[in-house]
Amino acid sequence: VFHFLGALGLRNNFAGLIGVYTAFWLPFTIIVMRAYFVSFPRELEEAARIDGCTDFGAFWRVVLPVSRGALASISIINVVGIWSELLFAYVLMNKPEVRTLPVGILSFRGEYQVAWNLIFAGLTMATIPTVLFFLVFQRQITKGMTMGALR
Repeated sequence: VFHFLGALGLRNNFAGLIGVYTAFWLPFTIIVMRAYFVSFPRELEEAARIDGCTDFGAFWRVVLPVSRGALASISIINVVGIWSELLFAYVLMNKPEVRTLPVGILSFRGEYQVAWNLIFAGLTMATIPTVLFFLVFQRQITKGMTMGALR
């Protein structure tokens, strides 16, 4: 990946890092969402088609609103995983001006001393977007977790 992105000129570039994250997290997302949609009741789609919806209309008006819990859950997993990822960002982003937050926090560790106060302040700041994302989608996540228990 390092040499490939270097040959494309995408090293130290956020577009290259986004491409790597997409390639890394997309298979997991597809597997989880496929498992959800396989277990989705076909009767709901058939009822929408009987009511006159097209395939896209049934998906947009019936399947997507019912799937909000699963979509929110997989979004939380992806956001937390990508936000806290260190390895790809550390290897692919060498310049200090393009560092991600976890790599920037890692720079507070020196050879002979560690600035623990700065590390913990940075870690506290790094958790704020994740907590806010969870608070925004909390209702959908709770609905998605209890949906499987009620069947």
